[in-house]
Amino acid sequence: LAIYQGQGHVGSKNAVERNLNVLENAVIKAKNMGAHLISFSELYLTGYTVYKEDIPALAETVDGPSMLRISKIAKDNEIAILCPYPEKDGDKYYDSMALFDKDGSLLSNYRKAHLWGTEEKKKWISGYLDPKEGNAFDVIKVNDFPIGLLNCYEAEFPELTRILALKGAKLVVIPTA
Repeated sequence: LAIYQGQGHVGSKNAVERNLNVLENAVIKAKNMGAHLISFSELYLTGYTVYKEDIPALAETVDGPSMLRISKIAKDNEIAILCPYPEKDGDKYYDSMALFDKDGSLLSNYRKAHLWGTEEKKKWISGYLDPKEGNAFDVIKVNDFPIGLLNCYEAEFPELTRILALKGAKLVVIPTA
């Protein structure tokens, strides 16, 4: 497991492009060091402190251009990538994380279910309020290793980690801002 924790660029299409370039370089370094999975910080793609009014222009669908590029980076480097990003689904915006397998396939698109504070609640919708979104706390296999996903503030709820452990997770990856 490799973890990228660094100050990203915030709040513009140019910032997203620069963050994608940093992501690609970090992925190459992680792969060269033997990692099978690399995780980036919460809302890595745009930066955590993105302004609410900028979200509609920066948020993407899970099959948007940045996600397709990350999928290709995963495939080209044969490494799984967890990239947090602002997701657009219709007229709703989520604090999400896309998990790509080493072949570039999307393993999971996790939407933060427990938002922190009034600022997050002003910007984002809680994931999994609609049953059509599926289950929030699934275990996903990366290289046949069972992992769970939580997002930042959700680490404060031990019940969530317990749910994932009971479902078989041997590792819970929790990107934070």
